[in-house]
Amino acid sequence: MKKILRPLYAVAILSISLCTDTFAQKNWLDESFGRKGILRYDDLTLTKDFDEAAAVYQEDKLLVLGVDTSNRANGFTMVRLTNDGSPDYSFIPRRIIETDSTDYYTQILVTSDKKIVLFGMKNKPSQDYEHTILRFNQNGLADQGFGSNGLVTIPRDKNYIEQLHTAAIQPDGKIVCGITAMDLRTTYDAEPKLNKITFFRLNIDGSNDESFGNGGTVSYEISYVNPELSMNLQQDGKILVGGAYTKNWSTNSIAITQIRLNSDGSMDDSFANNGVLELTYHDLEIDTTSSKVRFVQNTVFLDDNQMMYTVTECPNMGPYSDCVSKIMRLKADATPDLDFRINYDEVSTLPYADYGYTKTSDNNLLLKDEFGFRKIKLDPSKISIVANIQNEQKALFKPYPNPSNGSFVIDNAMSVQQVILTNSLGQKETFDDASNIQTQMKGLLFATIETENGSYTFKIEVF
Repeated sequence: MKKILRPLYAVAILSISLCTDTFAQKNWLDESFGRKGILRYDDLTLTKDFDEAAAVYQEDKLLVLGVDTSNRANGFTMVRLTNDGSPDYSFIPRRIIETDSTDYYTQILVTSDKKIVLFGMKNKPSQDYEHTILRFNQNGLADQGFGSNGLVTIPRDKNYIEQLHTAAIQPDGKIVCGITAMDLRTTYDAEPKLNKITFFRLNIDGSNDESFGNGGTVSYEISYVNPELSMNLQQDGKILVGGAYTKNWSTNSIAITQIRLNSDGSMDDSFANNGVLELTYHDLEIDTTSSKVRFVQNTVFLDDNQMMYTVTECPNMGPYSDCVSKIMRLKADATPDLDFRINYDEVSTLPYADYGYTKTSDNNLLLKDEFGFRKIKLDPSKISIVANIQNEQKALFKPYPNPSNGSFVIDNAMSVQQVILTNSLGQKETFDDASNIQTQMKGLLFATIETENGSYTFKIEVF
């Protein structure tokens, strides 16, 4: 029997409705933020180019940076929101910098005196590029006391593929940055090689801090980490940096790297193995017996030095839609918290992670995904919860055929209690017989399949 439910009137509500019952029970999203935990890019009139959208908390206010797509000129626009995601009307959205088509900013930080700092890169002729740091006052004008008209450029080492993706601002206003550098002879499929991380520290005026490392710069050879580093300044002035090794199938391959520096840039030998901690997939108790491609990404430190990260596994051959991710963490003592994980599809409409995280002002997690930002509550009472939807079990209930003309069945239909279809308008259809589904709705649909052991959501194309 088919039952027609009344349509939902907000697209944001649709995003919530696509989640499973298990997600509703765990309630990882902080519903006091945005629309039921979700803040859409559309609500901010910012770009949907996710690589160029960034956010940071200034005390309890959220600053969001994005490319201004309202006209043909390139430029970055910033808005400020209250802690619940609503507009802060005391702050006028502003176009903070005119750029050319080669500018690219991926991180935003705030100094103690409320100046705003952007980190990115500028492409140059002959496929070259340089790292850039821009500081401007709260009124959106370049800080003339920093570098040249508010801009500091850092040439790259042409012998390496470099990424500047992590930085922190000390209480005294000095800026510490970390650049990952991969030897050009290294390929992604190679065994781990000793590449390097280069750290540098700038004075308040943008000049090199001669008291740090060797004239403001220090480099350390280390097993390859991906560009998505995270940096945390400790109260004693030490610098904790975490990253992740990508793409290797071996049980003993390095999955996570942490290093800790003293305030002068020297390695802190009291931390781990002479300042370096390396954890393998085996240490994280990740099954590597299959031929799946797996990698760790999206590392971010919380205030208490716990490091959140994502483990993603994909078929050796297949689309991204078949990848699955879990949000996991290291404890403050850098040991894996094996009792904590969140299936990625419990907090996003995607089963796999493709974007990053930001630490919130209340030491929770802000997830950047394909729609916008989602605030995740890391409630201590939920620490021991482990996701109970197993991917192997989910595969038992796939729709077939997909795409279809509106007529399809669900594998193992006898074990399915109900199927709920939802279209882009929020309209729903409910079916009690999974062996004979006939729908008049067209386009991309979401099918929520309810079974005795849980609920599973799939994307369905109907032509």
